[in-house]
Amino acid sequence: AVLRTLAHNLSSIGRGPEAIVKLDKSIAAQPGNPELYDLKARVLLNLGQPSQEARANFEKALAIDENHAGALHGLASIAAAEGKLDEALLLSRRAAEFSEESADATYSAAQLSVLLGKQEEAIELLKKAIQIEPSHVGACNDLAWQLAVTGQDLNLALELAERASRLQPGGNTLD
Repeated sequence: AVLRTLAHNLSSIGRGPEAIVKLDKSIAAQPGNPELYDLKARVLLNLGQPSQEARANFEKALAIDENHAGALHGLASIAAAEGKLDEALLLSRRAAEFSEESADATYSAAQLSVLLGKQEEAIELLKKAIQIEPSHVGACNDLAWQLAVTGQDLNLALELAERASRLQPGGNTLD
């Protein structure tokens, strides 16, 4: 957690290459730790490095732990950025399967489902995201929208819309 915070902070202040050096040293000391490869891939992406190097690090994390939710989610993000939405959805679903503490992978899978016209799947994934993390603003807001648009459970839609706008008032939630 400390290394993750340090790497994030270094990246935020324009010292990402320094974070990579620290991560490489940590990887050399603990080559069997998938979290380190996952973190290095994320820093590389934040630095605007080509996605191939980030992808290689996510894949190293998965070679150590084939169910590493962070690496699966990272690969899904790369696939989505490359326009490979079906692949991204499959990876996001898999990441969501193994991500019990965070709703982000489930939320990403829901967003991809919407883009691919799979509204019912999106609704189910958004409900799951809210079960994992009841204060996930994006999931609350998007589920409220999906329920309202489809005319389903309008009381729940209103409750979720109000929750999202309380948690994060702004244009995205107040609509």
